[in-house]
Amino acid sequence: MKRYNVIIILFMVLQYACTKDVDFDQINDFEINPVFETSFIYLDEPASRFLDNGQEVTFTQDFILVNFFEDEVLNDEVIRIDLNFELNNTISRNFNIQLDFVDQLGQVQHTFVINQPANSVNSFTETFENSTLDALKNSYQIYFTLQLPPSNNTINQNTPGRIQLQSFAKVYFQIKNTL
Repeated sequence: MKRYNVIIILFMVLQYACTKDVDFDQINDFEINPVFETSFIYLDEPASRFLDNGQEVTFTQDFILVNFFEDEVLNDEVIRIDLNFELNNTISRNFNIQLDFVDQLGQVQHTFVINQPANSVNSFTETFENSTLDALKNSYQIYFTLQLPPSNNTINQNTPGRIQLQSFAKVYFQIKNTL
């Protein structure tokens, strides 16, 4: 009998001792700020890539589609994006990389150029916040143009070296309570 009395008393104490008013309105203050990194562009081209039928080509261009901002949740919760570039030029020529962010109507929303000196390693970051982030979100395609400025040192089949580019996007989110 004594044992049952102890259990009943213990149960009653725990019942009242472990309860506390819970403020369910705390969820209204909920916010997290995750950061996500993803690969963006990779390029590794020999000097001979700038030749066409033995003649030097002054630029080459490619593009990617960037329609991932059509997702409303992603569009609303991204607050900043850093595009980070690591460049290595072992060709004895300067080169430029131009990135053009273009909307569905073909209008340039944002552009920037990275100048890379001959035989050098360089890092560059382009940050998108506020109006530049809006321009990125309105973009549908990104055009990458690799340009060789005029020089007396022309490229031929025997020109040594490479142009290497690695980049990644660092995406900052702000996720707030949406209840």
